[in-house]
Amino acid sequence: MGRTDGLIPFKPGESGNTKGRPKGIVSVGARVRAILEQGDQLPLAVKQTIETAVGEGKTALDAIIMVALLQALQGEVKWAKLLLEYGWGKPQAVGKLALVEDTADGSVVFTIKIDNG
Repeated sequence: MGRTDGLIPFKPGESGNTKGRPKGIVSVGARVRAILEQGDQLPLAVKQTIETAVGEGKTALDAIIMVALLQALQGEVKWAKLLLEYGWGKPQAVGKLALVEDTADGSVVFTIKIDNG
């Protein structure tokens, strides 16, 4: 844990940064979007890398999507899930899976109950 001696705790309901974020400071998300949307303004080395990797006329965002696709095709489930969720949205829960073992013959039966509620 960090050093705590000499620190004054905030009063309830009082913020530690009452002035907020200084003007002119851009969020990381805004900076990422700005870089990915630059297209022709990217440094030449970056543009050439993108063109070599995914083809002429492609953007940095195209290159990132292709890398995610390659990772998904190599069995990386997190990348596959990311692509599917961004492409088609997160799936809604539509049912419940129950495992029932039939003791008469020892077989296992899966049943799916659809919940439209």
